[in-house]
Amino acid sequence: MTSKLSIPQEQIDEMRDIRQKRIEELKKRAEKINLSPLPKGKSYKAIAISVDASNVPVETDVVDAVALRCADSNGKVHYQGIVATDGPTPAIVKFVDGLFATVPVLLKLREITQAPSWQNLAAFSPAKGGDIDRFVMELLEWGTLVTLAQASSQTILLKDGLLRGKAIKPQGPYLENLRLFFEQNCKEHGNFLIGIAKESAALEKNKVLLQFVKGFKDNRAFYLKIPQDILEESYRGWRFLAEDVIWGGLYFVRLQAHASGRVMTVEVPDFLEEQLDDVLRILSDFKLRSLPDRFRGLPDPIACAHENTNLLMNFGKSLKKEIMK
Repeated sequence: MTSKLSIPQEQIDEMRDIRQKRIEELKKRAEKINLSPLPKGKSYKAIAISVDASNVPVETDVVDAVALRCADSNGKVHYQGIVATDGPTPAIVKFVDGLFATVPVLLKLREITQAPSWQNLAAFSPAKGGDIDRFVMELLEWGTLVTLAQASSQTILLKDGLLRGKAIKPQGPYLENLRLFFEQNCKEHGNFLIGIAKESAALEKNKVLLQFVKGFKDNRAFYLKIPQDILEESYRGWRFLAEDVIWGGLYFVRLQAHASGRVMTVEVPDFLEEQLDDVLRILSDFKLRSLPDRFRGLPDPIACAHENTNLLMNFGKSLKKEIMK
């Protein structure tokens, strides 16, 4: 009897040949890439605050929602509540309207962006579906960063994830207003705004390439401004390369002087590009997590923000019971 797992040997040989040719291509490409050591010198001593948001599904028989929490690395919770995600469109719109009319950090965000409505920032229509929960989480994070920036000086403001977001598609000058706010705030208050993604499409699609780059396995920290051709290949068809959502350059950064250290993708706003060495010294000065594994190599403020936003999965089940009483 022929095994269901049997594959013709010629097909296996063909795949092996394709893989080998691709490996050789990556090795040649890696020869043109140079890693740079993190700059040394006195670090910019400052308070670091990270912001994160998390969600837990709340699925009922006729309407769905998510429980959201947005908190910073200092433990302050800026929002905890539910967001309707699936059900009658008018009800969902009314629900989200209510959030943007009452939640302080969302009110602050609307003030800074000067957006008449949250729908002016949306990349989707509730009537046609979309990631409403991801969109609200993204704006909660930005509203919290704005609130913290206004109340802070000499502070490192870390966004968990890249500054450019999948969920936001500004229909007007609203994102530019947000950029101008942070540019002015960083200049006047001595703050820094940095986006750090522990995972990204650019990193996922180029892990093998990095293995062949000279110095990658030499147990040292490094940074690399991601070449444009790699970005274009990684984000082909994505809005991550659209001018109206880009904040600045993207970098691969490894803060640990160890070959197994985590490589992160970092976005540095254009208005901080001239201070890139300061940004990198700030990052290299962070205490890095070693445990648990999912936080290994992450700057401590990012890990703290993750921990402070955690919601237990049974929290969603409890909410479901309450809603369905």
